[in-house]
Amino acid sequence: MKTKIKVLLCMGILILQASGCADSSEHIAPSESAMENEKQSSEALSAEETAESAEGIAEASGVLSDEMPEDESATGPLFDMDETGAEIAAYEEFLTGKRTAKVAQSCYVSAPYIGSFLTDCMEDRSENRFSIDDLTAAITVKMRENRGGEECGIQGMEYALLDCGGKKLLALRVYGVDIYAQNDDSDLTMVLIEDNGVLLITYAVDSWARSMSMLFSNGYVFGGGSGGAECHYTWEGIIGADGVYRRTYDCHAELGQSLYGMTSHWEIWDENDRGSFPVEFAEYQVNEETIYCYAILDDLADEEIGSAQDREIIMDYLKDNEVRMGIQFLTTDEAWARVEQNRKALGVTDEMQDDEHIISWRTLWEDGLTP
Repeated sequence: MKTKIKVLLCMGILILQASGCADSSEHIAPSESAMENEKQSSEALSAEETAESAEGIAEASGVLSDEMPEDESATGPLFDMDETGAEIAAYEEFLTGKRTAKVAQSCYVSAPYIGSFLTDCMEDRSENRFSIDDLTAAITVKMRENRGGEECGIQGMEYALLDCGGKKLLALRVYGVDIYAQNDDSDLTMVLIEDNGVLLITYAVDSWARSMSMLFSNGYVFGGGSGGAECHYTWEGIIGADGVYRRTYDCHAELGQSLYGMTSHWEIWDENDRGSFPVEFAEYQVNEETIYCYAILDDLADEEIGSAQDREIIMDYLKDNEVRMGIQFLTTDEAWARVEQNRKALGVTDEMQDDEHIISWRTLWEDGLTP
């Protein structure tokens, strides 16, 4: 029985699947911890303080106000008539420059190229507040730093509402942020929640050519990336009604080569005589636990075809590394069963990534022009 490892580009995400291998399942290498919700509550800034905050960031960054979309040029309401509530009004005020938001201390940030200013606010326990123009200015500064001071700018902003089981959340996608190359489709996606009159940024993740993450309208998140020809990462999580992102699992997989910390497979496997090392290793991070697993691939997995001697060499290699590293290798079925327990606890199902949950983004502005 042949095993096929496919790397699919599906909806802009790398998805690693496996099928038909012994001791494995379709979950072979789908690639941190749950964060406690911290209620952020404070009085809103006065109009004067908000204006000073926006002006200060723009001046400090060297980004002039005329390089950002003008608030007054927006036309009409940003939400439909049936989209109502205190949070919707707050989101519209934010998107039109009339309200600010701050970074929640529990914010999940995975945006090393663009979003370090958000991490700085968390580390400093800063009360800094960002208007939509402040965010534009801060992101543009990071873009210019990454491009060696070269003149560049965001291509556009999009927004959407998320239904995560409670009040609506606001998703904001800033795209064309030049992580991989100029004028690319890399982006920074943020999620905001209205909490007792205060807007909090609770999630910020960037995506680019080698690390892509997709947010769905129900708060489901799936992503994947490449660390090299045979190295792949996948992850999954869910944003709850409280705006907090909780990861169900993170997976790192190596095809035909050992995981970090293992002895080299070259010591026991001569590819000149036996061909490629027919094993895939993976390590799942589930909450604070690391789960190690393996799958024997290709014809070697079929006891009627594969060499019993080769299988014995591989199993001895696994046992030696278990003893040396103090770990246990599970089969992929056993490992995925452990992952499923956490998915069930967080209410995550496969149907959450169905087409009906793909976000229909609405344009806030594009190429510097508001709609």
